[in-house]
Amino acid sequence: EPVLIARSTRCLVVVAPSRVAAAKALLGSRRVDVILSDDGLQHNALARDFEIAVVDSIRGVGNGFCLPAGPLREPAERLQEVDAVLVTGLGPWMRPGAVRAVPRVGGVYRMGRSEERSLADFSGKRVHAVAGIANPERFFSMLESAGLEVVRHAHPDHARLRQADFEFRDKLPVFLTEKDAVKLASGIAAEIWCVALKFEFDGSGGDRLVDRVVEVISK
Repeated sequence: EPVLIARSTRCLVVVAPSRVAAAKALLGSRRVDVILSDDGLQHNALARDFEIAVVDSIRGVGNGFCLPAGPLREPAERLQEVDAVLVTGLGPWMRPGAVRAVPRVGGVYRMGRSEERSLADFSGKRVHAVAGIANPERFFSMLESAGLEVVRHAHPDHARLRQADFEFRDKLPVFLTEKDAVKLASGIAAEIWCVALKFEFDGSGGDRLVDRVVEVISK
């Protein structure tokens, strides 16, 4: 994820177990106006001016329990305290006043080669889909909605994928997310296609959210 953030934003990214240490490293390296902490709500030692909670629209708050009994990192009541709630995907869960962002396919490219395609080029074809992300089913369903016949291979989130995880006897094309692609070493012989995703705000919610953030950081 840090690699993808650095690539897409071209901003300086620091990774550290201590978010306070990471913030200090950013402040000490160059002039910084805004620090965005990914997955930072639980790092209470880090001061913050604006909090955004991100909720998957399919899972929602699940059974309402925190890890390990449920999917939540903090009690659901925490949503009443944050400055904004961002709901991802087109699932049924939504909260009044929340902003929705929908994943879209930004492009499909073959790893190790300068070859780009579209998902439509694979419509009607049988493919393998490998995912080591938090919600592999969303990735698989997205491929199926584009007309692909998907053979699912779900791994735990942040799994260390190996070459054997992408080699299948039938030699069918293999699809994976960018998040998994950055963990692979070069030289893999399999036909692997990386699906680049981007999130687009639904309606005018994104503009409202950005306006609120700019208003806070401009004070």
